[in-house]
Amino acid sequence: MKKIIPLFFILVLSSFSIQDPKDLETYKRINKNGLDNGTIFLRANGTFLTQFFGGCDGMLESQGTWKINKDTLIFTDREHRMMNDRWKKSECSQKYLIKNRGLIAFSIAGNKMVCDSNEVYKKVKNK
Repeated sequence: MKKIIPLFFILVLSSFSIQDPKDLETYKRINKNGLDNGTIFLRANGTFLTQFFGGCDGMLESQGTWKINKDTLIFTDREHRMMNDRWKKSECSQKYLIKNRGLIAFSIAGNKMVCDSNEVYKKVKNK
């Protein structure tokens, strides 16, 4: 009986860690033609998941950690995969400018910020 009680608590605690973390915010990618083909999920535990859909290539996903520095959302510790392949480590971080309930991807070239108008996301959900 003494061995059963600790085993029960281990099973209960492990069931909490298996559950998916709750999404804090969700953003949809908006193309110039008005269609969305991607989603960014920011989770309350500091992780993110992105999902992009494209033609015959299927779904491209990335995951990692996120943080906010002033008006910039930064994705680090990134991994990516296509379809349901294995996750592969990515060496680069990704940055988004936070502006008016949306995100705009950007990079720094020389001393200038270069915004990517093809990578614009609109906030669609906030819990």
